[in-house]
Order: sequence, then C-alpha cells, then structure tokens
Amino acid sequence: MTRRIALFALGFGLFAVLGFGVIGARASIINDIPDALNGALFDGASVFAAQLILTAGIMMSAGMALAVAKMPPAGMFIVLLSVLGALTAIGWADPSLMVAAIFVMVAMFGRSMADWLTGKPSGG
Repeated sequence: MTRRIALFALGFGLFAVLGFGVIGARASIINDIPDALNGALFDGASVFAAQLILTAGIMMSAGMALAVAKMPPAGMFIVLLSVLGALTAIGWADPSLMVAAIFVMVAMFGRSMADWLTGKPSGG
C-alpha cells in the first residue's frame, strides 16, 4: 500500500511539473525560480549553478522516492530520465545534461541490450 502511495505521489508530481512546463512559451513563475535562486545565492553571478542546484534537488528527491518504493533499476532510470526531460523542457536543466545521462545509460545497459536483441544468454 505504501508503495502505491509513493508511486502515485511521484506520478502526480511528474504530471504537475510537465503540466506547468508546457503551459505556454511565455515567461511564468516556474521559469523565474532559477533566476530568484541565482539572485539569492550567487548575487546574480551564475544562473547555470542555480539551475544545477534545482535539478539535483528534484532528481535526488525523485530518486529517493523510487528507492523507498524499491523500484527496479531499469524503472528508476526511465523515471529519472523522464524527470530530467521535464526539467529540460521547462528550462531548469541544460540539454547537455540530458545527453550525458543518455550516454551513461547506454554505457551501462548497452551490452545487455545487444545480448537481448541477438538472443545471447547474459554473461552473469
């Protein structure tokens, strides 16, 4: 029961982030959060650092919720890539982070996917 509640809360949170992120191309309160954090922490010196802090916080909270729900690693990667995609879409994460995450995922699961596609047994 707790697992379902955690997954429901995570799904609702993702839906809210995606819903707010794709409302429109105009500036909104969501897009002003990195600028406000930049002004508060760095006195306007680094928007990129503020975006990284926000992205890391949201990714860690989503990862912790998935770990508590004892989700398999492949499912965790899918959900975390979806969260990173949503953060990229609303402008909080740099697109290069998404590309780097995909490269890491391919490096980790590339061999097992190739074995699965060719029908070879996994090597332990």
